[in-house]
Amino acid sequence: MTELEASTDYYLKITATDTIGSVETVSYADDSSLTFTTTGALQTVTLVSDDVTTNDKAVIEFRTDQNANCSITYKRPEDTTNEGEKPESVGSYTKNHTVTITDILYPDTAYDYTISCLDEDLNPASLADQFETSDKAFSQGDIDASGDSTAPEISSVSISDLKGESAVVTWNTNEKANSLVMYSLDGSDFNKIAGDSLVLTSSENYSTAHTVTINDLIPASKYVFSVISSDATGNIAQSAQSSFTTKEPSSLSSVKVLSKALNQATITWETGEETTSVVEYGLTTAYGDTKESKTKTKEHEITISDLQSGQTYHFRVLGEDANGNLFASNDNTFEPKSPPKISGFKVDEITEHGAKITFTTNVPTDTLVEYTDADDEENSGVQGKPDFATKHELVLKNLESGTEFGLKLKVRDEDGNETEETFQNFKTSSDENAPKIEQVRTDSALAQNDKVQAIISWKTDESADTKLVYKEGKAGKETQVNVSDVMTTSHIAVITSFKAGTVYYFNAISVDAAGNEAKSGDFALLTPKRKENIIQIIVNNFQDIFGWAQR
Repeated sequence: MTELEASTDYYLKITATDTIGSVETVSYADDSSLTFTTTGALQTVTLVSDDVTTNDKAVIEFRTDQNANCSITYKRPEDTTNEGEKPESVGSYTKNHTVTITDILYPDTAYDYTISCLDEDLNPASLADQFETSDKAFSQGDIDASGDSTAPEISSVSISDLKGESAVVTWNTNEKANSLVMYSLDGSDFNKIAGDSLVLTSSENYSTAHTVTINDLIPASKYVFSVISSDATGNIAQSAQSSFTTKEPSSLSSVKVLSKALNQATITWETGEETTSVVEYGLTTAYGDTKESKTKTKEHEITISDLQSGQTYHFRVLGEDANGNLFASNDNTFEPKSPPKISGFKVDEITEHGAKITFTTNVPTDTLVEYTDADDEENSGVQGKPDFATKHELVLKNLESGTEFGLKLKVRDEDGNETEETFQNFKTSSDENAPKIEQVRTDSALAQNDKVQAIISWKTDESADTKLVYKEGKAGKETQVNVSDVMTTSHIAVITSFKAGTVYYFNAISVDAAGNEAKSGDFALLTPKRKENIIQIIVNNFQDIFGWAQR
């Protein structure tokens, strides 16, 4: 990492995304070791907290970005020269500084002061600010204490209530004093101060029993701290450094989102201890909406509804265990279940009796196409495919030629969510082509009464009626038989008027609904001969030998 600022604390946030889009984030809030400080020359002086003042003393706490030795000069605004200077110990270089001005100060008076620092390489930095002494009315106790130059004695420092994100520090002093705790993450150079706001407002509220609550701590983290108490005359006492480690939050795992119903999502997760269940969610990481259950459990399930289709939602899960420890997951995202989305709808390859429909859906769906002839309901119908897919192709068949059809497409996903859309009408081509006759077959047989039964069949590539033209021999008279007016693609003509042992020539004829007539080529059929008995055979033999004529 380049172009970082010198002498700066940096806190890391690392985000990883895998090949399927799952995102995992870890930051300083999860792991306190994810921080570093760049080095460099001394550049800044920063006040850590508001100045602590009495009527004649002031305590100024500040921080430098590099180890430095500092001094403070101060004066009243109307003065042209400094009234005093308070240096730190010679050779003492640190980043965290506390300077107590114990020289005589006037009560209820504003003072300008300047903090001047040098690092070990003599690089300078400074900060100017102002403090104001209090207008304390002196009681007899104050007068007696005015000669007090002894700091309070601190004892019994302890942690009375330790949680994952907070700690309560208690201690006693042998005289009334205020209450402050200076603390930091173990290994960090950045100190924070917590105090009892009621006690700090006035020395009248000073006490010998002290309690300070430190909030916004990081779970499962070690902190070092010391307590500070200042009496009414400004004598400051600071305890030796102690430490505590915040409690582990409840372990959190298996965060899942299931969205089957439209505009609804169910979020589940597990915790190591029984906790409440809270989901914060919204269209940004600011969330804005909350759904929760106060029941403590290890297996959590929260269903949120009234979500917007097609939107990406951010969410995190939270909870509180029986000890008051709070926890929260990282930010996650989901998109609620939406109706299937249809795109790329197209009608092409339009013919006299058909058309091809193609489209895509964002999730697997079936296909159902409703086509409507506004002028003739009998030409309307429904065709589809039950298979689930995202790329769809459906060839509509047996449509009426030269007809305009309205189109309505319905799709349904595997969870039963449906989408229905109406698309632009299309018109089939006018039928100007005759049906194509093929697969002409014949069969004939003698019935018991020696009558011939001939069966002639054929197929057409479109629906048409069934007719047959035949003649006996090549010179015979043509006869047309209208077999059936039913429109079909499979045709059968049964003829019972043919003579036995005779050659017949015939043509298959089919006329489609548009009046286009198709006539097959010439086909020949030899009907079977009539069966002969023994007497007939003898007569026929004599006729062949002697030329007799049969009568």
